[in-house]
Amino acid sequence: MASAPVRIAAGTVLFSPGQDCTGFVMLRKGRIRVSLTGESGREIVLYHVLPGEVCLQTFGCLVNGTTYSA
Repeated sequence: MASAPVRIAAGTVLFSPGQDCTGFVMLRKGRIRVSLTGESGREIVLYHVLPGEVCLQTFGCLVNGTTYSA
């Protein structure tokens, strides 16, 4: 399936815990921060995805047929 590039503004939330994974993200430029919000409301950064890297959350969701956990 072909797709067209999309520009996303900095700070945009791409997915949240519990959401279905609808496809794979290919990052050409920039950085994606994958994080969780702790019970205290504090953000916990798990990792960053850079161009050419794989988002482990997306990969796991697609392979296991689960929803996002972060």
